[in-house]
Amino acid sequence: MDKIWSDLEKLRELTERLTSLPAISTKIANGTIDIISAEGKCHLECLYHREGQTSVILATAEAGCVITSHNHEEIEHIIVLSGEMIAYYQDQMTILHVGDSIMFLPGMPHRAEFRELTLMIGVTVPDTEDYPHERRI
Repeated sequence: MDKIWSDLEKLRELTERLTSLPAISTKIANGTIDIISAEGKCHLECLYHREGQTSVILATAEAGCVITSHNHEEIEHIIVLSGEMIAYYQDQMTILHVGDSIMFLPGMPHRAEFRELTLMIGVTVPDTEDYPHERRI
């Protein structure tokens, strides 16, 4: 459980740098993080975390929610389970619908907007040579 709280604390610190909006706040309670701004709320729940390996986050974004430009040290994969996510990265825009996914490489600035209630899974994996990127069974 300490590892999950450590990860949540790291996530809280990162989310504080997500936006330049003056009305943003971050709240941590019961293993979850809420990012709240004037536009809406994004609720993040850590489902799984192993230090230095993989994290799995369940995210729910309200209609109107905006997550401004940020980046990660890890590779981030996002899968849209319901709703719609508009992702902005490298001067591009991609609209993701149910079943769509996107990957952001470490250090790649990206941001997101949500027009409707959206449920997503986010998976981060380290970008290191010693971490297995693919397993064949």
